[in-house]
Amino acid sequence: MVATMGIVFVITLLFGVPIAFVVGLTSLVTILVQGAIPLNALPQYMFIGLDSFPLLAIPFFILAGELMGKSGISKSLVDFCLVLFGRMPGALAEVNIGVSIFFAGITGAAVADTAAVGSILIPAMKEEGYGAAYSAAVTAASSCIGPIIPPSIILVVYGIAANVSIASLLIAGILPGVLLGVCQGILAFFQALKHKYPRRSERFSFSSLLRAFIRALPALIMPLIIVGGIMGGVTTATEAAAIAVVYSLIVGFSNRSIKLKDLPEIIYKASITVGIVLMVISTAKLFSIVIVMNQIPTMLTQAFLSISSNKIVIMLLINLLLLIVGCFMEISAACIILAPILLPVVVALGIDPVHFGIIMCVNLAIGLATPPVGPTLYVACRIAKVSMSEITRAILPYLGASVVALMIITFIPQISLVLPNLFIR
Repeated sequence: MVATMGIVFVITLLFGVPIAFVVGLTSLVTILVQGAIPLNALPQYMFIGLDSFPLLAIPFFILAGELMGKSGISKSLVDFCLVLFGRMPGALAEVNIGVSIFFAGITGAAVADTAAVGSILIPAMKEEGYGAAYSAAVTAASSCIGPIIPPSIILVVYGIAANVSIASLLIAGILPGVLLGVCQGILAFFQALKHKYPRRSERFSFSSLLRAFIRALPALIMPLIIVGGIMGGVTTATEAAAIAVVYSLIVGFSNRSIKLKDLPEIIYKASITVGIVLMVISTAKLFSIVIVMNQIPTMLTQAFLSISSNKIVIMLLINLLLLIVGCFMEISAACIILAPILLPVVVALGIDPVHFGIIMCVNLAIGLATPPVGPTLYVACRIAKVSMSEITRAILPYLGASVVALMIITFIPQISLVLPNLFIR
């Protein structure tokens, strides 16, 4: 039966069937062959997959991201980071990474980050002598920080798939996301020294920093609302997401970047994204029932433990598996499918489910900038007007830096767990 599932899954995936239907068809064929579940119960199981209050955080976060993306906050964040990092070697590369960290706390979406930040910084970097492929590579790689720092849609998806506290996961993503940016920033520093990339000519002053900070303050408040509300125990993750939508509307209307006539288009774009994610989640509920019914998590746990009982070896194998999957599969779908399968393996090794959630999501986020599927690569290529082969060569060092951060996150669990232990548990 496992072979049947695998064959149906691979064939439908190779034929380009949307991932929600791949998961649904695989589950349906397996159920028809086994005959263990009546067909009239399938819609009920799919609805159960969506009948979750924490799940409301996903549409709210997506809508808040769309609203803030429309509100014109990218330029203010770039100006703020220029003051902070402008005197460093390779200033614009460091600014690119810094903006991605701040932008991650606003949209939580890698592709939106690439488009918003890249449209400003890639042309500026090219003008200052950075190579087009290098400029695109830095933007695509740093955008992968987006899904890790809250608001993070993928962490909400993992929390639902693995039945883990979403509030703990969102708080746990802060330090790993920053670490990812730090590792990329260190690489950008040494590359700037090697290739003699320019510093900015403006001198640093506290008055210019204060002015840039005040202009960027509306954008910087957004993550404080989400993180502060959750860490302070004032709001749940879902309530914080709803408040973020209201705040995004206030910012957009106050600076006149959003008008009433813009709302239907913004809601329409957010609804499409929400529909895709929720469709995957509903069909994944069927899939999870099928894999449990066929004892696949137990079989996989035994298979991993038969290879080695060493936690380090098994975690390296799991990381390798997730990195490969991230190259080919959409991030939310991969998380929903693999979380219920891999979680029993890591729990048997004594790994905290929250810590593993961060490991899984960082792995899959790196895949967003990895060929052949990597969506941030395609967006950056279009902006920089370079080929996929050019950006692939340029991004390899940044993927290496991201993997170094991943290894640190994997084997030093307190990076992920210190904040949830302090504020949530």
